[in-house]
Amino acid sequence: MPAHLWWQTNGSSTPELQRLSMLVLAQPASASLCERINSEFAFIKDRKRNRLVHDKANKLVSLFHNLRLLLKLKSRNYSEPAVGWADTDIESGVTRWGIPGYDD
Repeated sequence: MPAHLWWQTNGSSTPELQRLSMLVLAQPASASLCERINSEFAFIKDRKRNRLVHDKANKLVSLFHNLRLLLKLKSRNYSEPAVGWADTDIESGVTRWGIPGYDD
């Protein structure tokens, strides 16, 4: 059983530990995603837009990042295999994005 599912089903007796473990399991395995988001933040908060408050800059970074992902997903030559939590995910039919029966 994948770790995130185990904590969802069996961690109710220790809700604080359950919440903390879910946060830890949600962190990216590498720093490349964090570096990309930081570079997007630097792009948005440059000298021209220096007066932006932090909340508005965060919203713009989120919007910018999501639009880039959407363009990437809509491109014709985009294909990325699903990465499951365990080897059993591949055998059980988890397809792209972890959604069973996903069709292009």
